Amino acid sequence: MAAGGAGCGDTVEQCRAEVERLTRELAEANREKIQAAECGLVVLEENQSLKQQYAELEAEQETLRLELEQLQEVGSAGVWLLTGRSQALFVLLDSFGYKKFLTTVCRYICNVPGQEMVSHYK
Repeated sequence: MAAGGAGCGDTVEQCRAEVERLTRELAEANREKIQAAECGLVVLEENQSLKQQYAELEAEQETLRLELEQLQEVGSAGVWLLTGRSQALFVLLDSFGYKKFLTTVCRYICNVPGQEMVSHYK
């Protein structure tokens, strides 16, 4: 009987050890699951941020496309010029309010008085 009693004690200790091991593994699995969920949230937030940036860039692209269409409609009001340094300058008519801007650009890029260049190509 003593031998049988010792065997039962070993089985109880083995069961306790197994329960402790399984409890530790379960706790580790739960930590990993929480960490994976946190990473998933970060990915979702980044995805949302990228979608927002994409929408903003699409809106900006549309704005630029409309501006380009407007400039193309005014194409007859402008002339492409090449300076001695092969730099391009787009000259617009005064009705679009770019005369002061063109004067500054001409002086900066071409090293010539902008007013003379603008009036020369009207």
